[in-house]
Amino acid sequence: MKLAFAIEEYIRYKQALGNCYMTPARSLKAFLRQTGNVDFDEISEHVVNAFLLGHSGRATSVWFHRYYVLGSFFRFAIGRGYMQRRILPSSIPEKPPRFVPYIYSTEDMRRLLGVPDSHYSPTFPLSPDTMRTLLLVL
Repeated sequence: MKLAFAIEEYIRYKQALGNCYMTPARSLKAFLRQTGNVDFDEISEHVVNAFLLGHSGRATSVWFHRYYVLGSFFRFAIGRGYMQRRILPSSIPEKPPRFVPYIYSTEDMRRLLGVPDSHYSPTFPLSPDTMRTLLLVL
C-alpha cells in the first residue's frame, strides 16, 4: 500500500466523521512530501524521527502535534492492515515550558510611550500620536 493513497483515505475518513481536519491534513501531507510516496514497509523510525524533529532538531510544540497526528494515522493504517506496527518513538520528550507573559510596569509603559516623541522621523508614515495610541491599545 502506497502512503499517498492511505493518507488521502484517512483524511476523507476524518472529514466524513464531520471533522474539518485541515491542520492535521497539512501535517500528513508534509510527511508525505518528506518521505515520498513509498510503501509502508519502507518507512523507518529514522524517517519518522526526522519528520517529528523538523528543522529545529529538538522537541517543540510542533513535535507533539506531529506525534499525535502520525499516531492517529498509524492506528488507522494498522486497523486497515496497511502496516504491522506503529513506528513512532517509544519515549516522549519533556514538553517545552509554556509561554510566560511579561506584564509591563508603570515605569516601562512611561518609557515606551516616550519613544514615539523622541524618535519621530518626518518620513515615517505614522505620527507619534498614532504610535502612542497603538501602544496603549496593545
